[in-house]
Amino acid sequence: MHTVNQVVLYGRLGADPERRVATSGTEVARFSVATHRNIRDGDSWREETDWHRVVAFDRTARVAMDRLRKGDPVAVVGQLRQQSWTDKEGNHRKQTEVQASRICFAPSPRGDLESAGENKDSVPQETNAREAAPADVG
Repeated sequence: MHTVNQVVLYGRLGADPERRVATSGTEVARFSVATHRNIRDGDSWREETDWHRVVAFDRTARVAMDRLRKGDPVAVVGQLRQQSWTDKEGNHRKQTEVQASRICFAPSPRGDLESAGENKDSVPQETNAREAAPADVG
């Protein structure tokens, strides 16, 4: 049986990406993307916001750090990852995040969509993103 683990998000950055370097030397960028959905509320509709944690590695992380800012529209393609660990107090923790393999940036003033892998300054379509556990990121 084949399985698929692919996530596509299109939303806006909640804050500038945070840069870290793992103990292995891998560059890591973490950021949140807000998406909206409409929910029926009686006879009317209301909008709800969902926040998605995204992590990018190596070149993808460097490009995210250089190009993304709070409020920017962005599309992220990646895989859903779940991390689990025990914190210093002995509590079991879990975190689900999207590991970005491709980032598409906001429409440029020229009106086209700059996409990862389509120009010399952006990210390749497929990134060999290394996994890093929360304890590995310093």
